[in-house]
Amino acid sequence: MAAKEPSGKKRISPWKILCILWCVIAVGFWLSFFWMVFREKTYEFLQPRDSVAEIHIGFCAEATDLYSYPSEEWQELVSSRYQPHAELDPSQFDSFLEDFHSLECHQWVNDPIPCIQGETIRILYTDGSMEWICAHGTFSWDSTTGKTDATWYHFDTDPFREFLDSNGH
Repeated sequence: MAAKEPSGKKRISPWKILCILWCVIAVGFWLSFFWMVFREKTYEFLQPRDSVAEIHIGFCAEATDLYSYPSEEWQELVSSRYQPHAELDPSQFDSFLEDFHSLECHQWVNDPIPCIQGETIRILYTDGSMEWICAHGTFSWDSTTGKTDATWYHFDTDPFREFLDSNGH
């Protein structure tokens, strides 16, 4: 039985306070986790628009698990399996990139996708950097630093394909 204060009121047990505090922290953690994982994002390109030299739409045969290769070889591996089908005219870059931002994009917080496959957008930048974007992941290579990055940006497959179809694929 809880001890009574001289005024006749019950004191709250320190264990009860700890339990309530723990529950509040756990609920806050899970709410922030779900907000971070499942919120829509706008895809952020590797470099700004004025650095884009070429945009290709094509197909990338499934690359072997990138993690079985040193990261320095990823760029060469993905490039060797990419077959462009259409190249956009530079006059189309602004509208293409602007329209691309209208696609729903989610970033999962787990292991990055190990390969780029299927219908893919390849963006070449003036400094030689490259970026590949498919419906289920992205891969970029920064020529100035040599850094490679595979991330799990997920686009809804049907709108992604419709976007490519409407832009010359």
